[in-house]
Amino acid sequence: MTAKAYLRQLRQLENAIGTMKSELIRLRTKIESPGGQKYTSSRVQYSTGDALENGVIKLSMLEGRIVEKLAEYEETRERIIEEILSLPDPVQAKVLYAVYVDGLPIWKTAMRLHYSDRHIKAIHGRALTEFYNRIISKQG
Repeated sequence: MTAKAYLRQLRQLENAIGTMKSELIRLRTKIESPGGQKYTSSRVQYSTGDALENGVIKLSMLEGRIVEKLAEYEETRERIIEEILSLPDPVQAKVLYAVYVDGLPIWKTAMRLHYSDRHIKAIHGRALTEFYNRIISKQG
């Protein structure tokens, strides 16, 4: 695994949580909307309590998965921050923190740290190499 891929775990978890929360909103809206006619084949059916019960079960299961994913995110975030802060060069640590924890693009990181974009790109490259050598390569 590359250092970038390793550090991007936070964004991937955030995206997964966001998708799950969107699905939660969709399910809640569906459950809370009034039941109505359902047209299937040649018969008209009226929704029953079974559909509501199934929706509530799905909602409950999804809420549980979101809680689990949030716990995984917090655990991963704490671990990655600790690993980033273990780098000996504080500027490299600040760059990796800004890019992978705060989610800033290189140009905003450069503005935050008062360096040029080009200089931040160079620091970023060295920081990724250092991070890989100190953290990822030792994980085996």
